[in-house]
Amino acid sequence: MLPFSTRSGLGFTLVILLFFTIFQYTFEKNMYLSVAETASLSPATDRTFDIDHLLLLQNWQKKSQSIVDKMEPFSKPHENSPFVFFHNRKCGGTSIRKIIFEACKKANISKCWIPCYEPKKCVPYSLPPLLNQEVYASHLNYGALMHTMRENKIPTYSKFVNNSLDNGELIKINLLDDDDGFGSCITNLRSTVSRVVSCWNFRMRQNRAAGFRLPQANELSALDWANLLPKSYSDYSEGCNNEIFRTMGSSIDETYINTMTTYHPSFSYEFNKTAKHLSKCIIIMNERCEDSNKILSHFIPWLGKVDICSEKINSSTLKAKDKTSLAANASQVILENNQIDELLYQFGQSLFEQQLKAAT
Repeated sequence: MLPFSTRSGLGFTLVILLFFTIFQYTFEKNMYLSVAETASLSPATDRTFDIDHLLLLQNWQKKSQSIVDKMEPFSKPHENSPFVFFHNRKCGGTSIRKIIFEACKKANISKCWIPCYEPKKCVPYSLPPLLNQEVYASHLNYGALMHTMRENKIPTYSKFVNNSLDNGELIKINLLDDDDGFGSCITNLRSTVSRVVSCWNFRMRQNRAAGFRLPQANELSALDWANLLPKSYSDYSEGCNNEIFRTMGSSIDETYINTMTTYHPSFSYEFNKTAKHLSKCIIIMNERCEDSNKILSHFIPWLGKVDICSEKINSSTLKAKDKTSLAANASQVILENNQIDELLYQFGQSLFEQQLKAAT
């Protein structure tokens, strides 16, 4: 048996360790709740992230006002300064494409690449042609389009900086920098769970041929969502997860996009890169169409009088009254499969509020 003094020392050490463990847990919990409250997260969203990911979001939210303060109303687009609509699916974007198409005609902008509007064929998931356009509006990917711009506009979309070789010879190297960006861009957002449910009902149910249709959203259990969301793809080979990451990110690897969660080692890198892209665009939200009209009129005046509230295209034809109701815990599972998108949506909301403030 250990001497009494040794046992007393061990006991004291254990008490100290227990005290610090409780202190650390209480401190981290209070910090987590504080960050979650500052980030204005819902209870369901709050349970989806750890403190590191909430701090990522909070960092971008804190910068949203200074980002928008530097924005000015965008002038009429041209080849060297194009306008881009990054169309997120099931967020009212088809209606916005129509508005942009009509605005192009009124503003005498001839080089408008808007699939499904004359004379462009419907290629809803195709990259734009390698021709200089003044307007692009489709299901585009920010990184892929940026690469196309660089190919067509070298050195306009490049940055050359001085460097030197080991022998002292001075050279110039070309840096890639997304800050060069586009002339102007907009993107449309919708709350994460609502968007995923709409995508599922439209892409996996309504638009599927008989025999290949998956159950409606209201017919799936939480376990069904967990099983199906990461590996179900539409006829266009697109999943319903992480739509903002799909359009505003830099990857076109669909399985990478559709399965991105906080467990992936590149999560923080991808979130920061995509948030940077998102910060360059005007944000519109169909569920807040009147406020979106004000933002568009202020920042994109060449669109003319805009009313996205009156346009409804590609609406659901499913008849069930409860087609959007969800089983217990299903919303939580959807958020767990769309973690990067939920954080990006929360940041997008912050940008939207600041842009609305600037427009009114």
